[in-house]
Amino acid sequence: MTARTARVVVSAALAVVGLTGLSVATASQLTLTSASMQAGVVAVTGCQTGDVTVAYTYAYDAGTTSYRVATVALSGIATGCQNKAIRVTLVSAAGASLVELTGTTAAGGTTTLTAPATPVVRAEDVAKVAAVVSG
Repeated sequence: MTARTARVVVSAALAVVGLTGLSVATASQLTLTSASMQAGVVAVTGCQTGDVTVAYTYAYDAGTTSYRVATVALSGIATGCQNKAIRVTLVSAAGASLVELTGTTAAGGTTTLTAPATPVVRAEDVAKVAAVVSG
């Protein structure tokens, strides 16, 4: 190692040590004060105790030369879950989300959600449905 290289290395090391000391000194000057914070637990009860039936309609997609999901219809939704926000996710066999649909549950009868044209969700790719009702 040449003398010039050694000086550069030592200078860099001293700069790092100096900056570290400066940051520690600056941190020691910080003043911490208490603030209000709240934590708690709320019991969540479900509005749906029975099974929900899921049905699909399909439309041919020329771009993928396969059938895509056009609508998702949910029936058997309990009265306590009606007229509330619903979020439905179509899931692949690997557990990946294919598309998420949102809407409001119908007051009695069937809730139908329309799938977007893109991304194309091929009928054969849907293995599961996940849904959440809130509100």
